[in-house]
Amino acid sequence: MCELYNNSVHFLSTNPSPYGDEHFPYSPYSSAGYSSSLSSFTHSSSSSSSAASVVSESSSRSFFTASERCSSNNSFSPLIKPFKRLKHRTTASSPGTKHGIYHDDDRSESSGRSSGVASLFDLNKRDYYGFKLPTQWVNAETLYQFDRDYRNILNHQELKWNQLLAGCGGELPPLGSKLKRYARKGIPRHLRGRAWMKYSGAKAKMDNQPNEYKRLLEKATEMGKSNPYAEVIYRDLHRTFPDNSQFSCAVPQPDGSISMIPETNPLLCALQRVLLAFSIYSPHIGYCQSLNFLAGFFLLFVDTEEEAFWILESTVNDFYPEKMFDASMEGSTIDQTVLMQLVYEKMPGVWNKISSKRCFWECIQDLPPVTLVTNHWFLTLFINILPFETVARVWDCVFIEGYKVLFRVALSIFKLSEQSIIGLDDHIDALQLLQNVPKRLVDCHEFMQYVFAKNNISNDLTYRDIECRRAMFRNRRLQQIPPITMKPSTNATFSKNQCSAGLSDTWDDDDVVEQIYL
Repeated sequence: MCELYNNSVHFLSTNPSPYGDEHFPYSPYSSAGYSSSLSSFTHSSSSSSSAASVVSESSSRSFFTASERCSSNNSFSPLIKPFKRLKHRTTASSPGTKHGIYHDDDRSESSGRSSGVASLFDLNKRDYYGFKLPTQWVNAETLYQFDRDYRNILNHQELKWNQLLAGCGGELPPLGSKLKRYARKGIPRHLRGRAWMKYSGAKAKMDNQPNEYKRLLEKATEMGKSNPYAEVIYRDLHRTFPDNSQFSCAVPQPDGSISMIPETNPLLCALQRVLLAFSIYSPHIGYCQSLNFLAGFFLLFVDTEEEAFWILESTVNDFYPEKMFDASMEGSTIDQTVLMQLVYEKMPGVWNKISSKRCFWECIQDLPPVTLVTNHWFLTLFINILPFETVARVWDCVFIEGYKVLFRVALSIFKLSEQSIIGLDDHIDALQLLQNVPKRLVDCHEFMQYVFAKNNISNDLTYRDIECRRAMFRNRRLQQIPPITMKPSTNATFSKNQCSAGLSDTWDDDDVVEQIYL
């Protein structure tokens, strides 16, 4: 048994953040993307449920590229003292330091190509973050080829960001169109945690409440098992990124069996403390599955567990829609309804397949089965859905532009799969395909270029549009309006004119919609 709280908890500076007023949970900008090309990407139709044929493999840079716990102690277990700095964390790189994604040094040297960044993969079939390589979806040679190309991109981005920071006196720049453009091309790894803390608003909250995390840990110790979430949090620890070497807690036993003992891994100990603190700080949510993946994800990027707590709190309470994680899951249901309406309007062929040719308005209380997959996309913000580096690139944009980025990413995945879905036999095959397609999106750079391309299907999507749709479906749920059983004679598209009809003329895209549109 290890202690949950210790006075050696590390807390960062308590000076008020000068950036607190700059935090916006949603995008303050228009949704116009920048021009980009995707010449290496081509569709290939499929009539099977496999996602393997969604994209042509002719390109050298492939675009698609828990066991039960058996610990002898089944009770709530306080853990070791918080560590001051995560041991796996690396500091800002210096010229010539390798800090890429895949470790393939022998290949790089033999090719005669030098690189300023470390490889994304290593020769033990792990990526930089400790995850197993997705070789069941993309062959190893394609992964290493992407890695060699991506190192050059990372080098270029690091130089650009260094110049950007130099122009701001070494500080991260304020929100603006230039920052948005830079974030879409990727935040350098050594700046990512710092940038996420600032732009999520977590840094300002932490500075304004310097002793809050310490107080929450003390409260968690006092509560012990009386915390209704303590047991389920403990049970979920070893299920968090079980294939990641940094989260491993497998302990061989004398009889040859393997026991999962979270207490043996300091990172899992930190994860438990963060989740317990969050359950106390946000009692309206407490704890639910997927929060463990969010918190574990942040622990891989920030310097301290206190930072991980605050960025988790800011993400869940400021970026996610209301009632996303409570017992009703109303926010989740509404967002899935919005996503399905967008698919219905923008990709009618895909909609016909996933809905068995029903009109959207007949399905709003009985959404297509594919939402079992897409709901998980949104609850975890694509963690464990997309390859890890691709997920990080998505989050770079989420913290700058807001939650609407998730809709753009989701619609892009549907669009990439459009011809394959249309060629499938039924909606069950489509469900399986959409489970597999994201796992092949290894080339994060080209994928993000595609998401924000000017000709992308979601380029006209704005936060204002999303909030109008949310308000409409929220109001329908409150009034218990029955589904429409026949297709309206007028165009079913939810137009911007319709949206504007229910809103004030002075309302801007970054405002929160307070008015209900019917």
